[in-house]
Amino acid sequence: MIKYLSSTYLNSPKGMRLQIIKKQKHFVNDTLMWTPWLLVYILTNRYHVGDPVQLKITWLDRIIPFVPFMIPVYLSYLVGAFVFIACLRDEKELNEIFFLSYIQLLISVPFFIFYPVFYPKDVFYNANTVTSAFNQIWLWFDAGNNCFPSLHTANSMLGIFYSLNFPLHIRCVIIPWGLLIILSALVCKQHYVIDVAGGLIVCWLSIKIGKHFNLCD
Repeated sequence: MIKYLSSTYLNSPKGMRLQIIKKQKHFVNDTLMWTPWLLVYILTNRYHVGDPVQLKITWLDRIIPFVPFMIPVYLSYLVGAFVFIACLRDEKELNEIFFLSYIQLLISVPFFIFYPVFYPKDVFYNANTVTSAFNQIWLWFDAGNNCFPSLHTANSMLGIFYSLNFPLHIRCVIIPWGLLIILSALVCKQHYVIDVAGGLIVCWLSIKIGKHFNLCD
């Protein structure tokens, strides 16, 4: 593990670039580096300053229908993260995604702690037994107090952005998958429209910051 975390440097157009992850032969080893990310996400979902806030439901939120059969797509985000990391071609890409995903988390955490936002899911999910049961199970894992900004959106857009340089057959999987996950955040009534807009901004900011500090191309 010490060797796995050892700091080295990669050549980049802007000079030497820090790398802290060495790509392993088994992609599960690579994904372990996101364990702190997941722990911070879970903790800030449950422990925050003040009570969670319900935002105003806009006309855009109202016209978007609740589509229960898209719930598996929303959940596939968890699988998609593993698939995307497995598709990364070298240590350069792995380190860039590592840094950018943590930058996204750092941008989002102040909102999660000081301005926690929740969506009134019960209105939709309690309509029938199946969706109500799913809602209770999902709330155990994801308390739903960190709606803004949407990290589902930020992470998915980052995956789409990076996949533009992947081989065609991989792009044909990652890009539609990422777009469907973003859409599912809305039609599964997990996020407000403004949450998704915030997630897009977080993705853009993470890339800008990464480039500024020579953490990505």
